[in-house]
Amino acid sequence: MKAGKTVSRIHGPLRQAGLLPISPATAGFWRRIAGHRGHPGDAMGPIPWQALQRIVIMRFDGIGDMVLTTPFLRAVRENAPHAAIRLVTLPTVVNLVETSPFVDERFSIALPSGGGVCVYVRFVRLLAFARQHFRHWRPDLALLPRYDTDAYQTAWLSVLSGAIRRAGFSERCTALKRYWNRGYDRFLTHAVPGTPAEHEVLRNLALIAALGGTARDRSLAVSLTPSDQTAAEQALQPFSGSRKPLAVIAPGAAHPVRQWPVGQYAELCRRLVRSTRLAVVGSAKDRDAGERLREATGRDLVNLAGPLTLRQTLALMKRAAVFVGSDSGPMHLAAAAGIPVVAISVRRDMLRRFAPWQVPFAAVYPQSSLPPCPAGDCVARSAHCIRTITPDAVAEAVERVMRERTCCP
Repeated sequence: MKAGKTVSRIHGPLRQAGLLPISPATAGFWRRIAGHRGHPGDAMGPIPWQALQRIVIMRFDGIGDMVLTTPFLRAVRENAPHAAIRLVTLPTVVNLVETSPFVDERFSIALPSGGGVCVYVRFVRLLAFARQHFRHWRPDLALLPRYDTDAYQTAWLSVLSGAIRRAGFSERCTALKRYWNRGYDRFLTHAVPGTPAEHEVLRNLALIAALGGTARDRSLAVSLTPSDQTAAEQALQPFSGSRKPLAVIAPGAAHPVRQWPVGQYAELCRRLVRSTRLAVVGSAKDRDAGERLREATGRDLVNLAGPLTLRQTLALMKRAAVFVGSDSGPMHLAAAAGIPVVAISVRRDMLRRFAPWQVPFAAVYPQSSLPPCPAGDCVARSAHCIRTITPDAVAEAVERVMRERTCCP
């Protein structure tokens, strides 16, 4: 009877999402795991960190978000030193955590984004993943550190995992989350309220604090292997013999509205190449932009967009004097490498929440918004206000952060 009530409470959010009725086989799976869970929505008190034996962390996000999650991973390990810790993430970022000393096992699952049929596809894939990886491995705790809208329905997997305790930020944290993740808190045994506006690293660690844990070290941590270092050295072979400092350029952007035009990057590179070596990094889709930059400068620029892994890119950045790019994933890799950052951005809230962590940086914004965008914000769906940022403004920011680094090592 008790298990039946738990099944009913678990079905509530699925019914709201339009995922019921479910098949008899799926229903049987829910019944089997329901008896091993705490009741959704019940406050269960502080987490007994030292007693935990199995923890799963679920983070379905991009490159920058995963980099900013590394202090969170460290804190979980420090609070539960004897637990076996699993991390589940997306295939696009798993390379960053393959060598992490803070987790014991890493898994990735490809999930489509969007609504409609994608919702059903996500559920089927999450269900299959749970049956494969959690049938004989029941977590004592599932942690969901994402603060904003849960676009990949991570909370479903936390329930499917069989975790006794499921902790994450409440659906009431933001207006968008209240709308898109209505019923989300029913999946959680510990729904943590929103925190005051602060940097994403601190916000992630606030989840640990709310669960009775502590975090002593807030620095970013991506572990590199000797092969990562070797790949970086080989990538820079065209510059052998040059003593000019290295600047890393990332012309890509996660969203079109953040995309500074390639032509303006080219003008910037023509100015920077006089005093620096240039390395272009990014994904394979940035390869063509890198070629345009190489053609524009004609010398002292190597196009490395595409062939390097995320960790190899970070190893390359450790050999650089400065990073220049949009407020996207590579910017946070540069922060993890410990080098100064020049961020080209239309998001003024970046300084509050997504600034490069614990490194010198300069953010270059549009001087004014273009109609019809309101002051201080760009609401376009493609590159718009960001086009008003001049190469001269970015070059001056680069010279400033490099000068400050030289004067204040």
